Amino acid sequence: MLKRVMVLIIPLVLLVAACGDDDAATTTAPATGGTAPTAVITISGFDFGDPISVTVGQTVEVRNDDGTPHTWTSTDGGFDSGPIGAGESFTHSFAAPGVYPFLCEIHTSMTGEMTVTG
Repeated sequence: MLKRVMVLIIPLVLLVAACGDDDAATTTAPATGGTAPTAVITISGFDFGDPISVTVGQTVEVRNDDGTPHTWTSTDGGFDSGPIGAGESFTHSFAAPGVYPFLCEIHTSMTGEMTVTG
């Protein structure tokens, strides 16, 4: 029984340790020989953080670490998360390269942009 519990607990502890404090916005380099990992935008302090760059097809996860809902909405109508509640997230992948400006429709002073490369 103890061995079975340890087999379940050790991976959980490692997972929790790996999920430490993220920067406001991070970009992860593509894995060698596989698909690109998820890029993360963390909304914190009513800010999207620094601009990020991803590759076509790479998933972007927008995490809301604020205590109020926000949206992640393209200024040209290309994507819209709808309200992302406190502690929730939204994911999106881009099919074409370009520069994509975005804002929070609830707090319109919150703006940002991301670059998608081919």
